[in-house]
This record gives sequence, structure tokens and C-alpha cells, in this order.
Amino acid sequence: MQNLDVVIVGAGPAGIGMAMELGKVPGLQFGVLESDRTGESFRRWPTQTRLITPSFYSNPFGLADLNSIDATTSPAAFAGAEHLSGVQYADYLKFVADTAQLPIVCGCKVLEVNPDPDGGFHIVTELGELFTQFLIWACGEYQFPNLNPFPGANLCYHYAHIEDWQSLQPIKSLQAINNLESRPYIVIGGYESGLVSAINLVKLGHQVRLLVRRPTWDLPDETDPSLVLSPYTRERLRQMESNDKLEIVYDANVIEVTHNEDGSYRVHSANGCFWDTEQPPILGTGFLKGGGAIQIKDLWIVG
Repeated sequence: MQNLDVVIVGAGPAGIGMAMELGKVPGLQFGVLESDRTGESFRRWPTQTRLITPSFYSNPFGLADLNSIDATTSPAAFAGAEHLSGVQYADYLKFVADTAQLPIVCGCKVLEVNPDPDGGFHIVTELGELFTQFLIWACGEYQFPNLNPFPGANLCYHYAHIEDWQSLQPIKSLQAINNLESRPYIVIGGYESGLVSAINLVKLGHQVRLLVRRPTWDLPDETDPSLVLSPYTRERLRQMESNDKLEIVYDANVIEVTHNEDGSYRVHSANGCFWDTEQPPILGTGFLKGGGAIQIKDLWIVG
């Protein structure tokens, strides 16, 4: 049983950024536990996905790079890119952690967390047990996609499970082949993951039908930024608006996905409309509320 003052679970930007700050406290005993590799969530992004916030090496002017995890480093300077890929950003995180010699244990999955009656937490991991006075849970949300937003969602691909958009191979049902026609891919969701899915499929030459409840790119600027499409994605959408391969269907509140007799898929909307496609629909329906924090929800005191 090891005793530490602070244990951080998760070696992503939140976990490593916090560890960088804790490293400035003299005599503090802390460690970072990571179930896989440093920056693992970013390594699982689709190959084509990029950070929506731009990176710029403004450190010499006293302004930290927007995507940096501390004031002295810059993802832009590290990767030589403005909008980094997931792998590039994960490599940046590892570079910062290695340079700072942070006490990170990779391949150490946390199996159980139990509060101690006298304060602190007992942590059971695949590599042994720990006791800590303070626990920082920094597991993010990307590895916790919302896979069940409506009945039949199990028939779909979720954005978080796409490794490379080029790896998707279009499927044609027998009926479609006989009719010499192919129905478009259907993407469900009007936020970042839905729009990015549609944009990447169109770039690869596919017909895409994007089903959205409302245009998140036309909301007032004072709206919560998490509810509005980012400027970077809006810009890419504008470049696609004149492309006849993209069709956007508004007021589409998807309530179910079913199979047709010919093996194709049917997407049903609350207003009675439906759309058919040979390809499994793509879910851009986001991630579970609370992200990785749902793993320790029983430890929270709800007032």
C-alpha cells in the first residue's frame, strides 16, 4: 500500500496540467495513473479530426498558446501546426510530461475507489493499491460516448468509434444495386461531431444527408459556446454549402433507427418523416453527461 498526498487519474490535458502545477509545491507527494497511454483519448480521434481551437506560438509576447497546458509550452511550436490532429496533441502532452519528469504510471487502470471514514481514499488498481488524501479525477469524456440516445442506436456507428473516415466502405443493398442507385450516408446530429462527420464524408466524395434539429451555426454569439458550432467548423461548413453532395435536413428529431427487409436502414423522425440508407447511420450525438466523472458518481455529495 503506497501513500500519496494527491492522486490524479487520467493523463490527458487536465491531468497533466494539474500535475504540472502540483510539481511546483515543495515536498508534495503525488502521482498520475493512466489506464492506457498519455493522451489516449486524443489518440483515438479519427485520423482527419483536428482541434477546433487554433494554436499560435505567442509565448514570447506573454500570451500562452490557447491549447497549451502550461504557460511555457506551445502545441503550435511543438507540432508546427495550427489545428493539431489528435495524435499530434497527444505527442505534445507526452513531451511535456516527459520533459517535466512527471510521476505518471501508464497501463494502470483504476478498478475501485473507496472513501476512508477518516478522510482520503483507498484506490485499487491493476498494479496494486494506493491511499491518497486527495483524488483528482481527470478522465475527460471522449471515451464515454452516448451510444443509446434512442432505440436502434446500436445499428449505427458512433463518431467516437471511427478511426479513419477513409476506412468506411460504402455498402449497397441488393435492391439499390438492381436500381443502379445508392442512397446517401446519413449523419445524425448538428453539433461538432455531426458536422465534422458530414464534412469528412463529403470530402471523400460521398453523398451525405445531415439530420439536425436546428442550425447550431446560426445562433446568437452570446449563446453558450458549447451549444454553438465553432468558427473553425462553421468556416468548413461554408465551404461545403455549395457542394451538391451535402443535404441538410432541419427539424429532424430522430427517435428510432430500424432495419428494412432489404438490409438497409431507416431513420425515423418525431414528425413522421423517415429516410433510408444502405450504410449504418453515423451518430454525432455527443457523449454521456458527466463524462468520466460518472465512474465515481457515488462519491459525490449532492446538496
